[in-house]
Amino acid sequence: MKLALVTSQCLCLFSLVFSCPRRYKLTLIYLLLAIPASIAFRSDEGWLRDWYVLLTGPVLAARLAAGIEVYHRQSEGFLYWCRLTGTGFVVAGMFAALSWVQSPNPDTLQSFVELRRLLQVWLGAFFVVIEGFWISQGGGILRRVDQVAFVFGLLCLNHAVVGVLKAAGFCMESVWFHCEDASWGVDAACYLVLAIIFRLFRGARQCPPRL
Repeated sequence: MKLALVTSQCLCLFSLVFSCPRRYKLTLIYLLLAIPASIAFRSDEGWLRDWYVLLTGPVLAARLAAGIEVYHRQSEGFLYWCRLTGTGFVVAGMFAALSWVQSPNPDTLQSFVELRRLLQVWLGAFFVVIEGFWISQGGGILRRVDQVAFVFGLLCLNHAVVGVLKAAGFCMESVWFHCEDASWGVDAACYLVLAIIFRLFRGARQCPPRL
């Protein structure tokens, strides 16, 4: 499954580079960081303690930045985008706070895992709030920027759901690899769809939103 994930990420990167790199600069940086992280990732405890924070920290920060960029591209021209963004930040923060699991263990790795999970839940909730409002107000997903935001939102939601399930204990050690494979499969599908959307970006309908 890792091979499928890395392949789809590379296709997404190449498609973005040759189509609209100036519009999604932060997303481009995120992909450049995510690909080597996906290749290098290992689930054994020794690797996690030595490399997890160093390798996944920049990827997580880049994904947050890319998520904000993707939403901003979708909402360009919307008169009340500041209010909508602020509402999304607040509501997503509330959802993330509900899933926050603090551990009394001062272990650095465990603390970072919980922080990463919190940010994943926040970003997933942010896209649920934004896209839910967007669709409810007639924004739709007809434009390429809408399609990019919707699929990227599914990608973030996938990470958020897995984070919540793991925090709740549903992804136990005996079935961890099944959870991981399923999550990577969803990621691979999202990156592949994004590659197709980016490839079709040129000449696409980019009129201001109707909101």
